[in-house]
Formats: sequence, structure tokens, C-alpha cells
Amino acid sequence: GTTDRTSLRGVSVTAKSNIHLTEVFKDMYELVRYWTKEAKVEVSAKIGLDPEPERDWVMKKLCGFFNTDAEAHADTDTMLVYYSGHGEGTAGDWCLHNDDRISLDDVLTLWNGSFAKSKAKVLVLVLDSCHSGWWVERARDLKLPDVIIQAACSKTQTTLDGSFNAVFIDYQKLAPAGISHDTAMSRMVLTRGDTIVHECRPCVYVPRGGAKYILCSATGQTFKLMGDVHTASG
Repeated sequence: GTTDRTSLRGVSVTAKSNIHLTEVFKDMYELVRYWTKEAKVEVSAKIGLDPEPERDWVMKKLCGFFNTDAEAHADTDTMLVYYSGHGEGTAGDWCLHNDDRISLDDVLTLWNGSFAKSKAKVLVLVLDSCHSGWWVERARDLKLPDVIIQAACSKTQTTLDGSFNAVFIDYQKLAPAGISHDTAMSRMVLTRGDTIVHECRPCVYVPRGGAKYILCSATGQTFKLMGDVHTASG
């Protein structure tokens, strides 16, 4: 179903130290450009400008986003965090500079003690990282009531640099520029002839109902979720 969303405000975290992930900064700016220029959604608190983010820095910025920014924008009931970078193989943790890690539980600790949660806001995590499906399954097992997670791939899969974000943006667009869910999912499969070379299967956690979109009431735009849906009920 639909929910009454005033606006989406995003935090982008990228790690320039992962020099072979050349598309992460491009991904961040392309997504922000789409939200602000095409979808007409307000984006604030973009914190992805530090080229070598470490754990303490990111955690401090997230804490500020969940508290100071949430209080400053009391009309906003959805807080969106976008992560583009490496994901660790056994739990999907964010891999930052100097081998720092941030887990879903780390993010939830900040969220559960935040002003945003106390005002019944919803947290949306968009994860363009390898093994990000771990966070979807962890959220499902915890039955999180106020968190939505969009992962670029399942827990066993890796993502290709720059692939998910481009498809995800095209999926958000309205016809005729936009693409269907089936087309979006098919574009996550790289083939050479009849051989599958690489496959990502995006997945989503939503607390209930299996809805695949969030409605922004201020603009009438929908933020569409992509992939296999997991809910608190299974």
C-alpha cells in the first residue's frame, strides 16, 4: 500500500580508497541528480564528500542525520541512507577505510536511540554493495518494524561496479523513459551468448504487506523497490 511521505532525505557514503570501484562517486551524484532534478525530491545531509571515510566519521554523520537533521526537518517521516562501496562476505558489513567495518546492528543501535525513531519516522537503507542481501535477511529475522532495506544482490552474490545504480534509476523513471520490474531484473544478468557471466538478484525487506514502493506525498512521486521481497512474516 501507500504511505504518507513528505520527502526523502538521503545520506551517501562512498570510499574513494577502494580505487577499483571507480563508479561509486558517479553513482552517488547520478542518484542525487535524479532525485533532485527529475523526481523533485528534496535531498539534504549528503555526507559522501570525505574521500577516505572511517568508521567513527561515518557513525558520527549517521548519528547527526538521525537526530539533528531529523529534528530540523520535523515534517519528514522517511530517512533514507544510500551506501555505495564494498560489502563483506559473511554479513554484508560496510567496508570502509583502514579496514573499518559497519554492521547493520551498528546502524540499528544509532537508529533505536535516535530522535527520528522517537517520532515514528521510517529508515530506508539502499545498499549498492556485495553481499548486501545479508542485511535484508537480518532485518527479516529481527522483524524490524520501521526499517526498509533495498539490497543490490543476495547474500551470496557480488555486484558489478556501476551496474545496479543505473538500472535502479531507470526503474524509478516514469514511462516512456522508465523500465518495468521484469526488465530491471533482467538487466542485472550479464550474459555472453547463451552463457550467464554474472548475475545479481536484488532483494528487499519491508516490515509488512510486501509493498514495492513508497509514495512521496509532497511530489506524488513513487520510490520503487526492486527485487525479491522479504517481510517480517517470512
